[in-house]
Amino acid sequence: MVELCRVDDRMLHGQVAVTWVNQVAPDAILIANDEAATNEMSKLAFKMAKPAGVKLAIKTVKDAAVLLNDPRTKKTRIFLIVRTVQDALELAKATGNQITTVNIGGVKKK
Repeated sequence: MVELCRVDDRMLHGQVAVTWVNQVAPDAILIANDEAATNEMSKLAFKMAKPAGVKLAIKTVKDAAVLLNDPRTKKTRIFLIVRTVQDALELAKATGNQITTVNIGGVKKK
């Protein structure tokens, strides 16, 4: 179950890893971004930034939707992090009513 969806172009960084994880108290962090899911350096950085005791999954937006719709994840408290508002919207549409709160964090002005 998605406890919180956060839009942040830096995705998993110090403020998110400490403040937001303490606030949300998730079992797992799910980073949903097509670029991050295929970039080995990004995945390594996210794994290093991940707080101890919290699982981490880095998926494409499509694969994240599949994971969130899997009945086995219904009892897992998930902190969903996406890079763009478009990613959040795509996941909200693909997962029904699972995303009830979206927090807009650092988003580059474009």
